[in-house]
Amino acid sequence: FASEDGQYVLKFFKFKHLKPSLMVDLLPPIPPFRAFKQNCCERKIRKLISLFSGYDLAYRQNRQQSGLLYLHLTPTHYLHLTATVVDKIGIKRKIDLDEVIFLVQRKGETLRDRLRTLLDQGNINEAKQTLADIMTMYVSEYKKGLFDHDHGVMHNTGFIGPIPFHLDVGKFKKDERFKQPAIYQQDLKLVVCKINAWIQKSYPQYYLVLSHFLEQEYQAQIAET
Repeated sequence: FASEDGQYVLKFFKFKHLKPSLMVDLLPPIPPFRAFKQNCCERKIRKLISLFSGYDLAYRQNRQQSGLLYLHLTPTHYLHLTATVVDKIGIKRKIDLDEVIFLVQRKGETLRDRLRTLLDQGNINEAKQTLADIMTMYVSEYKKGLFDHDHGVMHNTGFIGPIPFHLDVGKFKKDERFKQPAIYQQDLKLVVCKINAWIQKSYPQYYLVLSHFLEQEYQAQIAET
């Protein structure tokens, strides 16, 4: 939910995909179903822990590039705050924020939307700078041992004004090996491939010039210093 001034978003978590399915719930707790049900539950728990760990990691170690202002990952009794939200069909609801899991994040625009604006105007130079800024963000995170396992770069990265950021950091991970160019270059190459694929599909007239620029940026970013 976006704030009235358009500066912030209030996000709630969808737990449906983190819970065992109804079919699993209906299975009787007898062999061989017992082990299957237990494995399903444990897998969902690991997924939930990983999701929350990603947000906690980004908030603590990569706050500017995640746009996160506040995390509320467990119910509390001290906020004493109520949020009024309006859903897509105009229904207004009041939510006790002590009772729910939520986060507050600065609102930005996706990389996809920013590139569309620039390329529709034929502004190649600013489009190049935009791509360079995104790649620089990734490399700065690698050098801190951080990487985003979600490679939906076109819709999951973007900008808050001039600052590049990740819209969703639920798959953020910590791995000290990523500080080495020999390790992070494969992840960065995948980011470049995702961007190239989108440009080729959406703006084929600019594909050659921008793919060449991305390759140059990639080589510069992975070069040993």
